[in-house]
Amino acid sequence: EIGQKLRGTSVHHEQVPLDVTFLSAEGEVYEQAVVASGSLTVVQLQVPFEPIMVVLNRNGKLNQARMDHEITLVPEEPFTNLLPYVDFRLYGTTLVDSTLVRIDHIWSGPDQEPLAPGIIDIGTTHYWNVDGLWPEGTALRGRVYYFGQTESQFDHDLTAGDETGVVLLHRSTANDPWEVFPGQVLSAGNTSNGTGYITFDDMRKGQYTFGKTAGSIGISEEGELPFTLDLMPNPTSDLLVVSGEFDGTATLWWDVLGPDGRLVKRTTSAVGGAFRNTVDVSDLASGLYVLRVQDARGSLDMERRFEVVR
Repeated sequence: EIGQKLRGTSVHHEQVPLDVTFLSAEGEVYEQAVVASGSLTVVQLQVPFEPIMVVLNRNGKLNQARMDHEITLVPEEPFTNLLPYVDFRLYGTTLVDSTLVRIDHIWSGPDQEPLAPGIIDIGTTHYWNVDGLWPEGTALRGRVYYFGQTESQFDHDLTAGDETGVVLLHRSTANDPWEVFPGQVLSAGNTSNGTGYITFDDMRKGQYTFGKTAGSIGISEEGELPFTLDLMPNPTSDLLVVSGEFDGTATLWWDVLGPDGRLVKRTTSAVGGAFRNTVDVSDLASGLYVLRVQDARGSLDMERRFEVVR
């Protein structure tokens, strides 16, 4: 299935020639030419091996509303982590062998649904496709930036004047719902200037975009919560260890609030049962802070105070 999206126009192209490139896990390459029309085209192609990666227009013969970059990471060899063209930083946390990473930055709105519960908004102007040939045991880390200070910037519609609830969304394929990506850290700075970035561990293949979550809809009494929370050490100078138990499974936000109530750091993680999470506070100034824990549905809201000392 080949989808065509719109940017700056209301009319789809017809009879568009496209190269389709298939890659196997061993790096074999097979290409075919196809023709696509309208919003969706279905083609059936025979490939001489089992493909694990498919790329449209890999050789850039057609000008699209897309920027793309391919890079091969080699263990022990340095590389520039700021990838040109695609507004993306890439870090090789664990490389066991040569690793091909491809990132397409699509200058058109992502599918607006389906959305997982708790997601109340999704960007309408751009998204990323992440793919590649990743040997088993590979661990990658990424960072994406949002810019919404002016109307000409991608994320103005989502973040202008209010970055409350901004998160990185992910889905494995175009047939899956958008969900909050676990293991992300938001660095917002001033939450009213429309600009910040999100760093995320254990990068997965699939599509990424920015969205907003419901945040705190209602605050439950702590005695009613299926959740326990302990912080240590407190005071701390670099790492805050958060441990406890959650009755069920959920993706939780760990928000660090400054003395003025301003959000200074956000991380996310998936929990279920007994958990242990670490929040890096080594970049925070000495002082009193609040750790606020929430879930995407707004049914959980708990706060604990801690101190950073130097």
